[in-house]
Amino acid sequence: MRYERETRSRKNGRNTRRRWLEDCAAAAAGGIAAVFLFTAMETMGMFPGGDAAVSPVAAEAQAAAGSQTAAAEAQAATGSQAVAAEAQAAVGSQAAATNPAALQALPASEIRKLAEYQLEAAGKNDRSGTWQETGVQSRTEKQTVFQTTESDPEHPLIIVDPGHGGTDEGCYADGVLEKDINLEIAKKLREELVESGYRVILTRETDTYMTKEQRAEAANRYGADAFVSIHQNTYEEEEPTGIETWYDGTDPSRDSRRLALLIHEETVKRTGAKERELRGDAGFVVTGWTKMPACLIETGFLSSPEEREKLTQAEYQEKLAEGIAEGIDAFFHPKTMYLTFDDGPSAENTAAVLDVLKARNIKATFFLVGENVRKNPEVAKRIAAEGHTIGIHCNRHDYEQIYQSTASYLEDFNEA
Repeated sequence: MRYERETRSRKNGRNTRRRWLEDCAAAAAGGIAAVFLFTAMETMGMFPGGDAAVSPVAAEAQAAAGSQTAAAEAQAATGSQAVAAEAQAAVGSQAAATNPAALQALPASEIRKLAEYQLEAAGKNDRSGTWQETGVQSRTEKQTVFQTTESDPEHPLIIVDPGHGGTDEGCYADGVLEKDINLEIAKKLREELVESGYRVILTRETDTYMTKEQRAEAANRYGADAFVSIHQNTYEEEEPTGIETWYDGTDPSRDSRRLALLIHEETVKRTGAKERELRGDAGFVVTGWTKMPACLIETGFLSSPEEREKLTQAEYQEKLAEGIAEGIDAFFHPKTMYLTFDDGPSAENTAAVLDVLKARNIKATFFLVGENVRKNPEVAKRIAAEGHTIGIHCNRHDYEQIYQSTASYLEDFNEA
């Protein structure tokens, strides 16, 4: 992990000029509010689009910078002029597509019509984001033309973050770039989660650059229920392999450890990869600035020729996506285990069991024997007082007598 960060730092230093140019283009893209609106819709899967799409998170980050002059250059570079033209037709106003103030003047109903048009064209449900009448704020504020639904316990909102992007290539080896692997796994993960009923937003849909701060802030703004960042690992030698998962252990209230643990375990199980560490000392912005359960998973080592080959294969990427999705699902839908104790209560043993259950906030069922209840009434009262379930085992623990006949069984049961 240490070597990975140093490698990325050196590489990114060489690409400073390229990143500066991309930052200019990103800032420019927000100058045309209608293009931003259309592009954000397309990214959410609301419209079958081309390579010019960016994620809603990236689109908002671009819109915040706002430079209409450079927007023309950004359109020419990405082929987004066609996108702008379609957006103009959809809202029925060429001025609105070329003038942010004109878009601000549109009534919320017109913005909604455009959104509904995209939804109808895509034929998709709202599990990957839904549109609402939000209006457009003043130009000095961040424009918010769309937002996700309010909290929906039945369909949690998951932010999936494909690490790096654009000139930030991440680690690399033998022509394989981390940013590309991250994005492929993220897209497959989205498919798995949407199929299971989750709402999903990707921080980026294409090879675009976003700062780590923008990713975390967007997750907070959307009110996500969980945040998962996908990365690859590297080392200066070829031997290390396996999956490593990180979380911020300084804030246990967010329950990030449980999310990281479940994703870590399920992904290792699904892929058969070597299980490396579960680290609670993540000093990353995306795990530290986010307000919801968050983790960062390093799904393999690009420095390992064998593992690098696997990571480029769609079949193995699918296994990784399935494992991560199963971990997320286990986090939101934990399995239930029923714990029972028979033949009590005992003054010594039952009291010790109750102490453990109380310390761990676990409820259980106690099947009691009538004669033991009469011997230890206070212990029986404690079982009930601490919220456990009481079941009838028998009255006297004499099985020969109890099962002698149906009448003897019913007699014992009634006495109990």
